[in-house]
Amino acid sequence: MKLYAISDLHLSDAVNRRALEGVAEHPDDWIVLAGDTGEKEAHLDWALSILTHRFRQVVWVPGNHDLWTLPSDREGLRGEAKYRRLVTICLRQDLVQLPRIPRFSIWCGTRQTERWHVRFSASVLVYGHLHVRGTRFRDGVRFEEVSLGLSPWNWSQEDGIRPYLREILPGKAVDRPDRNE
Repeated sequence: MKLYAISDLHLSDAVNRRALEGVAEHPDDWIVLAGDTGEKEAHLDWALSILTHRFRQVVWVPGNHDLWTLPSDREGLRGEAKYRRLVTICLRQDLVQLPRIPRFSIWCGTRQTERWHVRFSASVLVYGHLHVRGTRFRDGVRFEEVSLGLSPWNWSQEDGIRPYLREILPGKAVDRPDRNE
């Protein structure tokens, strides 16, 4: 079994939707859909309808675009109501539930949270949003930026989405620096 992750699918973009349709089957593997699937509930529902048939298990984490309501959507849900609707979509798709998350966590880029990877003994930290994929190490912990982003600015369509699924566990061999970055 492997654990993959990807974020920032931005499914309002037709190129990204076509790319997601091309995801190969991984019947023994799990995937973390790490936020920014799209701005509409339909984007999440559509992504899950594909990924739940290609992976053994899907874990969803919301991102800012998932929780954002387009200004043109005057009827759309906002705030906690939108979040709860997205959770309902996930439950219909039989996703992994994380039962003990009482509220949204603070953005992990703050001074208050900068040492969470050490405090919680993380072996890998997965994040997106930046559209700058890469592997970095800090305090001996591997940090994986897993965003897809928008084509052609952030990724190349030539190979499809396959090269952008980041293997988190067990993890590919990566050069570990002897010191922190």
